[in-house]
Amino acid sequence: MTTASTTMVAPDTVLAGYLDHVATLGLGGRAVRGRTRIASTFLAAHPDLQEWMARPASDRLTELRSAGAWPLLCHVIGRDELRLDLEFAAVKNLTGLGSAIEARDPDGFAAARTAGLALGWTPSWVETVLGECLAVLLAWHGGSVSGITNDTVDDFDAALAATQAIPPSSRRAYRNRIAGLRQVLFEARIVDTPPRRRVWARSYGQRFADVPMADAIRETLLRYVTVRAAVLRPKSVESLINDLLPFADYLTTHHPEVTSLDGLDRSHIEGFLVWNRTRTWRGQRAAAGAGRTISMAVIQSTVLSLRNLLDDITAWGWEQAPPRRLVFAADVPKLDQPLPRALAPDVDGVVMNAVAGLEDPFARIGLTVLRGAGLRVGELLDLELGSVVDYGPAGTWLKVPLGKLATERMVPLSAATVAALDEWSGGRGVCRPLPHPRTGALTDFLFVAHGRRLGQTRLRNGLLAAVEQSGLRGAGGAPLVVTPHQLRHIVSA
Repeated sequence: MTTASTTMVAPDTVLAGYLDHVATLGLGGRAVRGRTRIASTFLAAHPDLQEWMARPASDRLTELRSAGAWPLLCHVIGRDELRLDLEFAAVKNLTGLGSAIEARDPDGFAAARTAGLALGWTPSWVETVLGECLAVLLAWHGGSVSGITNDTVDDFDAALAATQAIPPSSRRAYRNRIAGLRQVLFEARIVDTPPRRRVWARSYGQRFADVPMADAIRETLLRYVTVRAAVLRPKSVESLINDLLPFADYLTTHHPEVTSLDGLDRSHIEGFLVWNRTRTWRGQRAAAGAGRTISMAVIQSTVLSLRNLLDDITAWGWEQAPPRRLVFAADVPKLDQPLPRALAPDVDGVVMNAVAGLEDPFARIGLTVLRGAGLRVGELLDLELGSVVDYGPAGTWLKVPLGKLATERMVPLSAATVAALDEWSGGRGVCRPLPHPRTGALTDFLFVAHGRRLGQTRLRNGLLAAVEQSGLRGAGGAPLVVTPHQLRHIVSA
């Protein structure tokens, strides 16, 4: 598959340009004569290189092995006079292509290289992304680095996915390089939309399409989620979808005769309430929760979301609303309300000593700040540059951003917590501001690495490793269960 072809260049012009290029390489006379002969012979046999590039990839590869004309083709592609076919790229060693493409746009490649190094990448990975992805994209699409858009990369990604000759290992390699290319293009300010953190994440429509249900029910639920997403935070929307999908699944399995929500009656709700208490967890993907029964908190959340759905569409006057109220306050299970479970002082000391020895700097520093400032994980990850404020005699304080309770607050910091924050800030580097997930405003988040925001997985894995290293054991001799949220209660305990 190739993009729109270029205008055909006369073979004499191609040969003259190539020989001028060969003259700059510093080759000996014998090598120059050999390249001249190969190029002349190949162009005599194939005066229309675009027509040759449209032939089966296997035939082209076989001919090039005997003709030795790849340096000629590489030069012509580099001059943007011929487009690279991805079927051919999948089977051909592209040695020299990166240099040929960079020669036509040195400033663009220099900007991309600077951005890659600024992200903290190793020089070898930067050259891999540029030479084996950016160069291939431009060879396929044409143009310069500054002309690349997100749509260009999307089209390139789709074309690679449709290329049958690429083996699975090469597909995985290209996916990694394309992800790196997206990051470089954003950091170099060539595109203004940052790469998605989870490119595999599915849209609302895809989530609902994965669960069998009547079309009318799917349409109503998807419409409701879309309306609620206008005022809810992304995580809340995800939770709402996770609550509504089991209800649709239940109706499809147990009451296939119900094809619209206006066909519901109280018996359907009562059956769902019983089924909901013993169902397995489904999360983003149903298979991920195989064998795991949902918690009481999830049971309650599901019932509340169902009640809100039916009450809202009734109040809004949607024609799909049931004729009367079906879910009542008595249907919502009550939850226990235990006090925050802070760690015992001796356990806290052992765990934090182990945390101080973690090799992952983000886990070590993040958990130290989490405990020292009494933060929720989301609040920690949302900290911005400039959040630490020195009030002189009043000490150093941390401005905690809007979090779970939609409130800001100021927290006094200990010397150890300030030192941890200073250590991270000193090694953070400089990267382009990223859109805030709630407001969309460009924000300099504190905890970023290689131009991307860091998530909670490394914190949780670091805490697991610290508990394992500390040798703490719980019931039955298993490692003691400690969660990041428990650390925030140490200060107030």
